[in-house]
Amino acid sequence: MIANYIPHPNSQMAQNPLIEALGMPLLPKQFIQATTLSPDMMIDVSSLPTEHHGYYTRTFIDNLSECYVVQDEAPRLYDTVFRMIERGYIYRNPLVYGDIKQLQFADSIEIPEGQERTLKQTANQQSFLVAGLSGRGKSAMVESILSAIPQVISHQEYQGQKFIYEQIVWLKIDIPTARGQRALLWRILESIDSVTGENYYESHQKSSVTALMIAVRKALLIHGVGIIVLDEAQNLSETRQYEKVGNNENATLKFVEELFNKVGVPLLLVGTLSTLNLFSKEMTAARRIGKTGSLILEQCDVESSFWRRFIKQMCPTQLLKNQTTDIDTLTRHVHYLSAGIPAIASSLIKATLSYLTYLTPNNQDLSMAALDHVFKEQFLLVSGALTALKRGQFYKYEDCNPLSQLHSVQQDLFSESGSNIDGNQVCKQSPRSSSSAVNLTEKDQEMLESLTPEALLAQARKYE
Repeated sequence: MIANYIPHPNSQMAQNPLIEALGMPLLPKQFIQATTLSPDMMIDVSSLPTEHHGYYTRTFIDNLSECYVVQDEAPRLYDTVFRMIERGYIYRNPLVYGDIKQLQFADSIEIPEGQERTLKQTANQQSFLVAGLSGRGKSAMVESILSAIPQVISHQEYQGQKFIYEQIVWLKIDIPTARGQRALLWRILESIDSVTGENYYESHQKSSVTALMIAVRKALLIHGVGIIVLDEAQNLSETRQYEKVGNNENATLKFVEELFNKVGVPLLLVGTLSTLNLFSKEMTAARRIGKTGSLILEQCDVESSFWRRFIKQMCPTQLLKNQTTDIDTLTRHVHYLSAGIPAIASSLIKATLSYLTYLTPNNQDLSMAALDHVFKEQFLLVSGALTALKRGQFYKYEDCNPLSQLHSVQQDLFSESGSNIDGNQVCKQSPRSSSSAVNLTEKDQEMLESLTPEALLAQARKYE
């Protein structure tokens, strides 16, 4: 994208080409329009042999994989990311602090003492954490936000002065499952190469970790990187008491924090809920990395705007011959079966629609019975985890275990204040918390839960 400068009203950000080239952020409605993906689902098979109608209908059902419905939290996160990028450029204005490209020929990342005081990089670094359940749509949300922000901006002239510069606004890197420090550093250099056409990765195949860290930091400054997005953050290792930098050492939260904090490039971490376990072990790094805040994504609310829009778009019932079940019933039953996890709901709907195309026209109804049948047939592997989520038994699964800790903290906060978020009075101790207070074992907990009125009624219905 060729730079088109929009003067910034904030005096801290004015007269900075790297900020003013970003332009004005999208308004929420504009953002939703720009990032929503709705595939064409209008099918006409009238000219094809009848026996092939089912096959071509299934190809349209496959198109649902390309759709994207904007989650309710996305516009606010987009706003946060945009502001992080702007603020990260305040002390990296090349017109004020000189040509940072000279670092390309330097032997180290060290910045002159006077300039380092001016940069205030460490104090200015912005950072944010997005963590949530697997299948909740974290990565898709972040990718949709990045798609609404130009990745590369080409500068030619600024305020009548020649200004030749290629600015990389954002980089997204998946943290490798190989937990070594070198693996992560190489992955970052590969990402920079893919955008710039440089050869950082190949030229540092035999470099030490220290040399790689210097190369990464220099490249980030040289190319004016606005924000680093590290996805799959759960692949980081737990911080040990004595951190080391070396070829055989693992990449930890503390290592990541030290890597980027030196140059002040904003950082967005994205991972499953197990990422929260890393933060509980390293308080200093956690405080710095979560400086700008965090977003924790649990199950979707069945009454939320997103869930209703999501189900409406994912259920093109016009493809079926005899649809009678209403959309509200589908909205609630899919939520029940999927425990409010969009990825599970999407797979279930597509599988059920495909299954129905094999049936006679009179039986092509996306109904509760059809969804139940396909769920029992094709989703047994995830049924245990989903049942645990629906019952609040987060302790049974490692990925969901941090939810128990979060809910416990929230419960303690509200119990101390005697009110909930809305200011209404709440009980000092819930039945679930009172059970845990007497240190029940998992077996005892499960036995008590099986004796609830709801569970007993469900068992009784089996014999009716």
